[in-house]
Amino acid sequence: MGLGPNKALKFLKEAINSNFSVVLIDTIAPIEGISFTHPDYDKVWSLIQEADLAITLHVGVDGGYSPVPKSFYKNASSVPAHKEGDAPGDALSYMAIQYNAELFLAAMIFDGVLERFPKLRIGVIELGASWIISWMKHLDQSYKAFRKLQDMSVLKLLPSEYVLRQIKVTPFAGEDIGWILTSGAEDLLMFASDYPHHEGTDDPIGRFEKTMDGLSEEIRNKFYSDNFKSFLGSHLDI
Repeated sequence: MGLGPNKALKFLKEAINSNFSVVLIDTIAPIEGISFTHPDYDKVWSLIQEADLAITLHVGVDGGYSPVPKSFYKNASSVPAHKEGDAPGDALSYMAIQYNAELFLAAMIFDGVLERFPKLRIGVIELGASWIISWMKHLDQSYKAFRKLQDMSVLKLLPSEYVLRQIKVTPFAGEDIGWILTSGAEDLLMFASDYPHHEGTDDPIGRFEKTMDGLSEEIRNKFYSDNFKSFLGSHLDI
């Protein structure tokens, strides 16, 4: 996507011809480029929707993984700086893991892309999920605060309603998904383990289950299978 809409369209057509079901995109456009919400990119989003492809965001695919400014690590402590790679190497960078995805998704909503393309489906993969509840509240608050100061008339729904309609999120093993699911995200969360990476742990299902006492069979089915089926759409052949 960062190469511009014309090259993105070329790669997208190759993916479709190769029978891909999902396309992975960057969350941050190059500084010298235009926003992925610019009308020039509408032809890309249109083709993705027409082909019924799912879109994924993923840790490390954000214009160069550096979630925390380096100056934060110049603190005269023994805490190591983030090491090169596509995943957090310390507690501070874990706190920022979802920031770029939050900005990308907010732009896609506020700039009307999800309104213009209501069948786009976006999966937020390996970026945690505990943030999604407060973020939806934050989205709606931002909309209410600024809708009279800037033209947001393109939006026919509350921002959080676009999230519920078009976005899915995968949690890390160990997150309190019982709380997340019962706090308004039962249609958002998809099971993932990240096997065989260490952050998937040796028993992701067991870790999830520890937080799921009392959940209905319907909510469990949504988490373990139904939300994933909805995310993949017509490309799921089972």
